[in-house]
Amino acid sequence: MDTGDVPSYTDLTREDVLDAIQRMDKTGNHGAPSTGYDVLHHGRTYPPKECLYVACNVKYPGRGYPRLSGGKHANNLLKKLGFTIVDKRGNAV
Repeated sequence: MDTGDVPSYTDLTREDVLDAIQRMDKTGNHGAPSTGYDVLHHGRTYPPKECLYVACNVKYPGRGYPRLSGGKHANNLLKKLGFTIVDKRGNAV
């Protein structure tokens, strides 16, 4: 990736997202709550967009991150990395 490029969420790995989740747990800052879906990891839930934002910020500090629509787009990115997505009732989607 060229240093002038805006990072892409498709460049993130599962490990990047796991690092983001660990960072969110460590700081206690999980960002804005999600409205429809969550990432389920070790019995805890996390807002999908926030997981991706933090992962991008950690992997590419100071580079910002592209806009991201929630719902299917964010969920599909995370599902491709092997994460479980659940609705607010806890049902896998």
